[in-house]
Amino acid sequence: MASSFSIKNDTSTGEFSFVPVIFISVLFHIFVFFVVPLATKFLWQPKQYIRPPTFQLVQVPQPKARVTPKKKAVKRVKKKAKRAVPQTKGRVNPAKTKPVEEEDLSELEDLLNEIPPPISQLNVGKPFKYDYYIRNIQSKVERNWKPSINDGSLSVVLKFTIFRNGSISAVTISKSSGHSTLDNLGVRAITLAAPFGKLPHGYPDTRIDLTYTLIPAAR
Repeated sequence: MASSFSIKNDTSTGEFSFVPVIFISVLFHIFVFFVVPLATKFLWQPKQYIRPPTFQLVQVPQPKARVTPKKKAVKRVKKKAKRAVPQTKGRVNPAKTKPVEEEDLSELEDLLNEIPPPISQLNVGKPFKYDYYIRNIQSKVERNWKPSINDGSLSVVLKFTIFRNGSISAVTISKSSGHSTLDNLGVRAITLAAPFGKLPHGYPDTRIDLTYTLIPAAR
């Protein structure tokens, strides 16, 4: 048994029709998409943003420091100077001035007399600016110079050469003291003190010739 269904609804036939529904839907969409936006555009007015008032900072001028006049300061200094320095009236009488006392140099002479005389003098034949090297030679020789005679008027002059490595040549007597024993003690003192240190690095020559005077004075 076949059955059929019809969408149309007619009052005469009793069937349902969709035409009114479609018409209402069209009207609803027109209202939503056209009427409402237009009404909103004309009726609703957005509130305008009002910018808050701004304030400009004003720099307050700093008060000027009070400067005292220079003239007043100069007058005060002059007054103080006058008070500090007493004024003397008239000329100074030279008779009333105290004579300058002479310094007593007797104590200085005593100190100089107490200083022992030198017991050796070392002379270099060429210009030699290395004083420390000369002092080292004298120190080593004087440790071995111990004569039995104590007479500052006597002296023995000796000559020798120091080579680059610090070794020395034979010691010769340039001027005798008049005592063979004293002369031999001088040669012995230099021989025992050798070898000396190497010649200074900045010294250009390979040798140095020395004249050594030994004095039998007490220390």
